[in-house]
Amino acid sequence: PVHKVILPIFMYHHISDIPTTTQLDYGLTVTGSDFNKQLDWLQAQGYHSITMTELFGMFYYGKVLPAKPMILTFDDGYSDVYTYALPALLAHHYRGTFYIITWDIYTRYLSWDQMRTMAHDGMEIESHTVHHLNIGELPPPFTLQSELVDSKNTLEAQIQEPIQFFCYPTGEPFHHDTVAEQQTVLKALYQDEY
Repeated sequence: PVHKVILPIFMYHHISDIPTTTQLDYGLTVTGSDFNKQLDWLQAQGYHSITMTELFGMFYYGKVLPAKPMILTFDDGYSDVYTYALPALLAHHYRGTFYIITWDIYTRYLSWDQMRTMAHDGMEIESHTVHHLNIGELPPPFTLQSELVDSKNTLEAQIQEPIQFFCYPTGEPFHHDTVAEQQTVLKALYQDEY
């Protein structure tokens, strides 16, 4: 099997034409028209979207990837990705990997029905913790195991598919935390079958 591959992974949060009201949302938002233009460009360049499962299959089982693979990821699970990103992905015959925060479903976030529809349409649903906290230095009463296991169990129960992959909220513990904290998180992810 191949042990090294270079492919772009694009990370999105909001895909929306609704005007933003905060600086944070402005920095995390791509308009629907710009998103479609980006997908048009990727398609014109010959890129093919793959999922994390397919990337894993290449590393561990030697499965062949398409020419010019890339991964489109969407963090947090905002409801606007259902409205704006999903139709664009389907129109381009692309798939995305959606990392879901499970604590706050039904406010600004995707509903379970929307996530099930997306999974049925070929999108990959994965874990992004329960509360979107730095899992290397969790404040009480939160625990690393509850953030990882509860998120995984909730998603599996709702989506009826195995949850295998995890996205670190804000990239932590790999920006500011100690090596010991990083190792603790990696060990927990392995033990929890991510």
